[in-house]
Amino acid sequence: SYPAGTGFLPVNNRKLPKRRKGNLVQAFIVKRELGPRHITLDDMPWPRELGATFRDTVEAYAGAIEDLALRMLPAYSVALGEEPDYLTPAFKSPLWRLRMSKYPAVQEYEEEQYGIAPHVDTSFFTILHRTEQQAGLVVWSARTQAWVRVPSKPG
Repeated sequence: SYPAGTGFLPVNNRKLPKRRKGNLVQAFIVKRELGPRHITLDDMPWPRELGATFRDTVEAYAGAIEDLALRMLPAYSVALGEEPDYLTPAFKSPLWRLRMSKYPAVQEYEEEQYGIAPHVDTSFFTILHRTEQQAGLVVWSARTQAWVRVPSKPG
């Protein structure tokens, strides 16, 4: 058995909130948690049909993103009014979750239909990688009390 919340997630998956239509996204999810549960990348349900190259590529990407996140910690520490190394001890063996998502092309979403339904990321911070030139990220604006599309900037 594989760790909960990992593996392939098909298009039209329905999670919370309950609604008629599923998410218009498919994803492959891996995670690492070196705490008491000790979940490693060896525990993931790697798809055999994609071969070892897929796993090697995902592991290299995950390592690069983890390195980026750790290099950002001093900026977060200083933003909190602390010394640059303030947060470092809390991230000696960080847990992380990597979700690789693909959204099918649609002209317009129907009512109650989303790429990924509105949600809150509960991690310390989220790093998003974009490959498309069209803006896709939508965030809730506390100021306007509405969903706002985040502009996509080249580069």
